[in-house]
Amino acid sequence: MSVPAASRAIEQLAATGALAEGTGMQRRRVWIATAVLDVLDEYAASLRPARY
Repeated sequence: MSVPAASRAIEQLAATGALAEGTGMQRRRVWIATAVLDVLDEYAASLRPARY
């Protein structure tokens, strides 16, 4: 996949809310799949023992 094609795909995913940019920079950006992280957080919370 070319860089322009990958950039367009990332832009489209970001526009739908599937990805969020996590650095606030124009270069060397990190993209976050927030829905995936939400699911992982819920799963991790379910593994923690209940506190009484």
